Amino acid sequence: MVARKLKDRLSSVVTLVDFKVFGSRARGDADEYSDLDVFIEVEAIDKELKDKITDIAWEVGFYKNCIHISR
Repeated sequence: MVARKLKDRLSSVVTLVDFKVFGSRARGDADEYSDLDVFIEVEAIDKELKDKITDIAWEVGFYKNCIHISR
């Protein structure tokens, strides 16, 4: 599962306060073009950490072609 891989990868670089999947994949009605919507909460963030989170999401999402990143 992409969400599990993303959560595991993020947990290796930052303590996650909250991590939730929502949208069509969470509801179970996703199609082949659906992205993965996630809510990520961390205690504190700076540009370096934000960039790292974005890089990890891109890497994991590119593998499955299902993540669109919005900040």
